[in-house]
Amino acid sequence: MLTGLDNGVSSYDITVGVSDTELLTITDAAVDREAGFGDEVIADDGSSVHLERALGDNTYEPTDEIVLGELTVETAADANGTAQLDFEETTINDLDSEAYDSQFDGATLEIVGELTAPDLTGNGQPATDTTGDGKLNDLGGTGEFGINDVQLLFENRNSEDIQNNPELFDFSDSGNVGIGDVQALFESL
Repeated sequence: MLTGLDNGVSSYDITVGVSDTELLTITDAAVDREAGFGDEVIADDGSSVHLERALGDNTYEPTDEIVLGELTVETAADANGTAQLDFEETTINDLDSEAYDSQFDGATLEIVGELTAPDLTGNGQPATDTTGDGKLNDLGGTGEFGINDVQLLFENRNSEDIQNNPELFDFSDSGNVGIGDVQALFESL
C-alpha cells in the first residue's frame, strides 16, 4: 500500500526482491490496473519481480492510499526462518510525470514449517487439538480431552517432543512448557 501520493500516479517502475529463495519465492504478481502498457516479470528463480506500467488514461487520482497490485509468494516445504521482501528499485511518477521522492519499507516474513503432532503414548495416535486453539490438549490422540491427557502432559513435559514444540503445549501462554502448563490444562477440564 502506498501513502502520501498527493498528486496521483501516472506510471511506476518497481522491483521487489526476496532475500532468501531457499525459504521464499515470488510465484505471481497481479496489478490492480491492467490499462496502459507495461509488464510484470518474475525472475526464473522467483527471487524478484519487476512491475512496470504506464497507466495512460487510467491513472490513480490523488488519494490517501493506493494499492498497485498483489504479490503471491510460496514457502519451501517445512521451511523455517526469516525472509525479507525488499524494494530494490522504485520509481513512481505523479500525474505530471514527476518522480516522487519516496521511501519504501520492505517486509519481514517469519516462515514456520508445518509442525507434526507427536505420538506421546507410542500407540500410533498423535496428539490432537479438540478446541481449535492450535494447542494439542488431546495428548493421547483419542479424539477426546480428559484427565488422562493432563497426566500425559505431566509425565512428558520435559520430553523433546514437547520442549521442541512449545507453541503446541504452552497452555499457560508463558512462552515455554512446564508445570504451569499442566495446571492450566487441568483447569480447562
